[in-house]
Amino acid sequence: MNSKSKMVNLCIRVSEDDKQLIEEKMRLCHMSNFSGFERKMLIDGYVLQVDYSPMKSVAAELNRIGVNINQIVRRIQSTGNVYDEDIREVQKTMDQAWKLLRACMLSMPKNAH
Repeated sequence: MNSKSKMVNLCIRVSEDDKQLIEEKMRLCHMSNFSGFERKMLIDGYVLQVDYSPMKSVAAELNRIGVNINQIVRRIQSTGNVYDEDIREVQKTMDQAWKLLRACMLSMPKNAH
């Protein structure tokens, strides 16, 4: 929106029950500004609340794998040896990351993948 545009008021009337429902939807969307909520709803028709916590778990697991790989590479560079336990640890954490990723994909709405 152009900052020089003249702002106009739009007023609506709702019942007390509708007002409570609107306030509950605002809480669910973590919005406290009614003006922003109504503008979003009137222009876009919906407010989308996305839970990224499953993806954060996958990112943390992938970070652990990266740390493990870096440690293994440093050990190989300093000793010239590759240890079976290191390889098993990376495989175990990779398996966990894949499980988390599959769980995230299964929890997503069908039209989102």
